[in-house]
Amino acid sequence: MRKLKRRWEAIFSMKRVLNNWHWLLPIFLGLVVTEDVVHFFVMLEVGGLSVRQAVPKLFEYFSWRSVFGYLFSTVFRIVPFALLAIITGLLGLKIRRDFLVFTVIGGLVGIFLFYIPATASVWRPLYDGSRMSSTAVIAFLFIPFCTVPYMLAGTAGGLAVTLFLVELEGRLSKDERRILIGDRKIPPAFLALGCLGVSLLLGLTLAKATRITEAKQALLVEARSPQTNPSRQQDLYVQATNSCDVKVLAELAKNPQTPPSRLEEIYQFSQTLDEKGEVSRQPYRILYSLAQNHNTPSWILVKLAGRSESSIRLVAGTNPNTPVVILGKLVTDQDNLVRTWLSTNPKTTKEVLLQLQSDKDPLVRNYAATAWKRHGFRDDEDPSYFSHLADSPPGTSGYMKKLALDISEGKQEAVDQLIKVVQELYRGIDYNTEKKRLLDNYVLVNAAFDILGEQAGKGNLNAMDALKRMAGVDHVRGCSVHALGGAAAGGNLEALEMLLDYKQHGFLLSSTAIALAQAAAANNDRAVEFLADLLEQPKQKPLWLVASRGLEGAAKKGNAKAKAALEKNERANHP
Repeated sequence: MRKLKRRWEAIFSMKRVLNNWHWLLPIFLGLVVTEDVVHFFVMLEVGGLSVRQAVPKLFEYFSWRSVFGYLFSTVFRIVPFALLAIITGLLGLKIRRDFLVFTVIGGLVGIFLFYIPATASVWRPLYDGSRMSSTAVIAFLFIPFCTVPYMLAGTAGGLAVTLFLVELEGRLSKDERRILIGDRKIPPAFLALGCLGVSLLLGLTLAKATRITEAKQALLVEARSPQTNPSRQQDLYVQATNSCDVKVLAELAKNPQTPPSRLEEIYQFSQTLDEKGEVSRQPYRILYSLAQNHNTPSWILVKLAGRSESSIRLVAGTNPNTPVVILGKLVTDQDNLVRTWLSTNPKTTKEVLLQLQSDKDPLVRNYAATAWKRHGFRDDEDPSYFSHLADSPPGTSGYMKKLALDISEGKQEAVDQLIKVVQELYRGIDYNTEKKRLLDNYVLVNAAFDILGEQAGKGNLNAMDALKRMAGVDHVRGCSVHALGGAAAGGNLEALEMLLDYKQHGFLLSSTAIALAQAAAANNDRAVEFLADLLEQPKQKPLWLVASRGLEGAAKKGNAKAKAALEKNERANHP
């Protein structure tokens, strides 16, 4: 035991650590200065959070969630620090270690000069409202490799200072000051000038690369900005076509202020890229942006709806400019997401929605049923819509609708049966693995509760009493909140009061916001006030999209409060 203790002390003694500080320090900082440390300071400086608020949020992100998450990120993050440790470790064999302090500092300054701003730029959009890519987190895998040139520049500069110090060391003879490289002893001043040259060359190269990147970003901002004037748009278009800059062309194609004639030119240019088949300049970005733009001419959208890329067909199917005949063809598209999102197109016809409601995919059917109501179509307008409803077997949408109609007629046993069915649907369900079961349940349950919400909105007391009762039952409460939103949208004040007093009734804020979005879209002032207040709360940013959609519906109907709230939120997020 004593021998083991002595060996342990020999390996981990403070003297040994101090003798090897020049390579241990970079490794230590690489392990400690993680993405989350940078995130913490971004929360304080950009997000305006207090230390008490910021610390718990660190554990919401991947690095701290598990040992594996930390180790995985460390494998990439440690790269520039490990290279610096190797360089300083090798230099320690040739140069006295106390002279290496400037080399280590220079390398670390080079690392942090790029690593900290680059990492902060990934986290910043979470707090300043700027646009954040869905794949932004992948940047953490590439930032360490991009940091290496900065580390080398800083290390070379620091090494130059170190070698000048060795040259000026008066206690050493001229021969002792020389550094052995291979079989020759080189004067440190000569090596210092070489390192200084390398440092300056790398620094200038990196500075030029940074300026080019910033200029590129400025072009993209101009191309996407609605405030860019037509003459400048023309200049950007000519510049982008001459250099085959797909990114700038894609931003121009997405810009809502780009005129149809320019969009046609961009489409024609994208076809020349498609014919060349250059992988690095594939026109996918441009075509996807054209499919999004509501100014895109119909003939282009017809072409886009026939593309092989399902994502382009999906976006083209949601564009109001896409001809109705093309929407009818997309009903049979092989991709279920294309068929699902087709229902969200405001120009979708009754015939298309009826076809989608008989789709084999439950998500497609549910979206189509929601769109049917949004368009104001009545179920009794189509004789086949409720056919055989009375004889619908359990476990089908027809059976659930029949229960809702029975409840609306005052049959109390139907309330008990609906509660029993919903609880049985969710009994023992695993929310992480049973996605299909969750989706099927959602379609079935909404078939009943949509009718109850609609009936309660029309003043049906039986439906409202049933919703109040079911709002206190586990597994049924969330469905009831959604239905209460429909009732509030229909003008039911009691349903509105229950939603506004959501805490007393045990409703989740997220469910309440979704429900009140229905009422706000129907131009209910109190629902508008609730959602407008939600947009003022940075902590509730995940709910801003839901709130904005509800307020947009009210704003279209002339609600001044909704317009003001949306404009204020837009200014705050895009100053």
